[in-house]
This record gives sequence, structure tokens and C-alpha cells, in this order.
Amino acid sequence: RARELPECDRLQRYGVPLLEPNSSARGRISWPNPLPTFWKYSTDGIIIGTSVMQKIRERYRKLLGGEVGLVSHQPHGRGLDIALAYANTYYIGMSNLGFQSVYQLFNSHTGVTCERVFVPDADIEQELEPTGARLLSLESETAISEFDVLAISVSFETDYLNIPKLLRLSKNPLKTKDRNEWHPLVVMGGAAAFLNPEPVADFVDVVCVGEGEVLVPALLDAFKEASSREDLLLRLAHQPGFYVPGFYQISYGDDGNIAAIEPANGAPRRVFTMRNPMRKQEGHGQF
Repeated sequence: RARELPECDRLQRYGVPLLEPNSSARGRISWPNPLPTFWKYSTDGIIIGTSVMQKIRERYRKLLGGEVGLVSHQPHGRGLDIALAYANTYYIGMSNLGFQSVYQLFNSHTGVTCERVFVPDADIEQELEPTGARLLSLESETAISEFDVLAISVSFETDYLNIPKLLRLSKNPLKTKDRNEWHPLVVMGGAAAFLNPEPVADFVDVVCVGEGEVLVPALLDAFKEASSREDLLLRLAHQPGFYVPGFYQISYGDDGNIAAIEPANGAPRRVFTMRNPMRKQEGHGQF
């Protein structure tokens, strides 16, 4: 499997042995002597640095040790597994009450597992990149690519730059057009989604335009009823509060401003913001 990866040439330069085509067991690998201690195989066959992963896990466990009311359960594909990411580091994200509310709201639903993800600290990020290690969830240390949904909360437009970073570190294709049903559905929410989600429209599958208390139940209901990823996006696009960028064709003028917007697949021309405590529709312009 490792020989099929684009990283195999880089790994060989580090002297990392790769599986032979006819080798089905790791015990058949001809390791150099002495055995290198820095590298090991991950669960999906990718070779990663053990010291890096140990450092990440120790950092996570230290953070969790100082928390109260921790929700921790290993995703096993028995229900809907959601990785709830904040587009900044742990301490900034955990100071956001809206983020904590949505985390509690997801986990209050039967059959839903929600775990948190944050942009790694600078020292961890510098070690993730060269080793090819994947970004992990905080609670069970599960790779983000193994979740059904990557829900990203963005409070400030300055954090837009961290959306492609989260996708890159979790080894998910950056652009929506390059992802399929095997990849997590990328959902964006938060205060920034109320204002101007268009700068990150190419990176996210769905934008939740409104408050989580109203939109989370609607999102989960759509997952239960949908028969496929395309069907799910169509269902969400026809509900107030959900903007599906892939169903809109944006044209720009010579000055760089939006010249025209053409909805497709029956998507509405205007997306309404959903607010609590009532489902009051408030038009905030056309996307």
C-alpha cells in the first residue's frame, strides 16, 4: 500500500522501508539493522513519526485532564460521527460559548458522536507537516478523515485562512469539487457564516447561516432522511438557513465584484438566516 502513496519517494529518501508487493504482513518487511525508532506504521498503512504522535497525544491528554464534563466515546461508525472543529487553537476555541453549546447540542442526540478538533499549536504543526501524520480529534485521538462530518466553527473572518489548513492537516482534499462520498462532509457555521461566507465557498460543502440551536436539529434530520450525499445537499439547499455553494454559479465583473448569481438544482435565490427562539426568516441579501 505504501508504494502507491505519492509520499513514498520522500519516505525512501529518509531510509524508511516499504512493503513489497507480495507482502501481506508487516513481519515480512526487511527492516534495516538496527531497527529505526522514529518511524512506525499507522492504522491505514501510512508511515508516521512515533515521537510526533506521542507528543500530540500527551498534549491532548494534558488538556483533557483539566476539563470538567468531558464527553468521550470512540467513533465506530454505528451512528453519525462528527468532528467539530474551531478554526483556531484550543484556548481560543474553548473560550467561545457558542462552540461549547453546539458541542453539547450534537452530543445530546442519540446516535451522534461529536468530538472536538482545533488548529494545532505552532510547534505541533511544524512536526505534522514533514511526517505526514494526520490531525486527530481531541477526545479519542481519531483521525479527522474517519468522521462522517467535519463541522468548522468560524467566528472571525481572519480565521478563514485556517479552514484550508484544517483540511490539509487532516488529509482531506481542499476543494469541494475534489471530494466524494468517502470524504467527510465539510460544514461551516459560526458568526462569520452570517456575514460573508463566499471567500471560503470553494472549500466547504454546506454553510449554516443562523444559530446552532435551530440549525443542528434540521441538519441531523436531513442526514437521517437522505439516501446519498447529493440527496443530502439537495435537502439542505431547500431548507432555510443552509447555503450549498456548489449549487450556485458566481460570475465576476472586471473589477472583481460579483456580477451575477445563478442558482442550480432548484436552489433558492436567497438564503435566509435562522434565529432563535422562533423560525423567523430574515433576509440578509443574496448569495
